[in-house]
Amino acid sequence: MPSELDALLSDLPAEEVTGLQNAWAVSDQAREPVAQSTLDAVWANIEAELDNPEATQKDAGPTAKIHTLNPAAQLIPMRWMAVAATILLGAVAAAFLLNPVRVTAPLGEVAVVQLQDGSTVELNSGATLQYPRFFMGSRRVSLTGEAFFDVEKDTKPFIVETFNASVQVLGTTFNVRAWEEGLDAETRVALATGKVALAGEESAETIQLVPGQTGVVRANTLEASQADTVQVRRAQAWRSGHFFFSDAGLGSILDDVARRFDTTITLQPENLRTRRMKLAIEQPASAEAIVKDIVLTLGLQYRQVNGGYEIYASN
Repeated sequence: MPSELDALLSDLPAEEVTGLQNAWAVSDQAREPVAQSTLDAVWANIEAELDNPEATQKDAGPTAKIHTLNPAAQLIPMRWMAVAATILLGAVAAAFLLNPVRVTAPLGEVAVVQLQDGSTVELNSGATLQYPRFFMGSRRVSLTGEAFFDVEKDTKPFIVETFNASVQVLGTTFNVRAWEEGLDAETRVALATGKVALAGEESAETIQLVPGQTGVVRANTLEASQADTVQVRRAQAWRSGHFFFSDAGLGSILDDVARRFDTTITLQPENLRTRRMKLAIEQPASAEAIVKDIVLTLGLQYRQVNGGYEIYASN
């Protein structure tokens, strides 16, 4: 066996060291080509025993025959088989525990995630949260889409990472909206309680938000609004089934509607997506109810198509 193992084996009983040496010898021989006739003979014996279980039971005992390519393998103690099994199970368990959890709110629904530190995350339709099964060091999660966080106080910082920003807190409630695709590709944080630090992905600059403030990371630039509790409440309107947009592109608004009602909404011509508007609707009954409101406000038309709706200019 390799000389570097000598020190590790010095404290073991002599019979177990012998067993390990034999196992090592088996592994060496197993790497050498084995004659097909030998393999055929082994399989023939195994099949014969499977076909005649009584003979197998009769032979089972201290002198029972063990099918192996090398008789030395018979000397491997059962203890080491158990150790090997334990190591294998440990590796599988470690892989499971280290693999992050990924939760996506289905289209047309919201989802609530309870984290192991007691924090809760409410995901808007289509949003995805990724987090470790156990927090070690900082409490770090990743968000795509929109979510409301209620973070338990702890000495460990809680960090929300988006496609272009990070939000760091100790214990607070806040809303994060971060859709990378679409007209309004930005991370927007609306702080309800506590305090957060907002930073761009590629910038050392950080801004501190206080309750009532909204912070935005857009094209890696940081902006903070004046404290306005009304705006923060409106940012959370989706949690009660409402839609509120103070100044958003029509494309972004319709993307939200499509996710919330699990439908498709197209625009003709496509440049209508950049048209900006305000929208406030309390608990709309359907996507069509919102579409009707939009076309009436903007002087457009709509029709129902396979799988959803099409909004178009009348001329």
